[in-house]
Amino acid sequence: MKYMISLFILLSAGFLYGQNLQVSVQDNNGVLSYVSVYINQNLCGITDSDGMAYISFNKLNYGDTITSTYICL
Repeated sequence: MKYMISLFILLSAGFLYGQNLQVSVQDNNGVLSYVSVYINQNLCGITDSDGMAYISFNKLNYGDTITSTYICL
């Protein structure tokens, strides 16, 4: 079964050191739990049961690519 996964990036106001980028991973049916989230093909986090992952801003650089993988059983 093929899922179209969308990454909705929610930015909080300001980009101060120590803040996190909040990433929500969803498909057409709603949020996806326990999805692997990658920055430039390096694992940086896994979503929780609510489909949310948090990435520290100090791990991100201009032009980075954020992707995700999900295994459906």
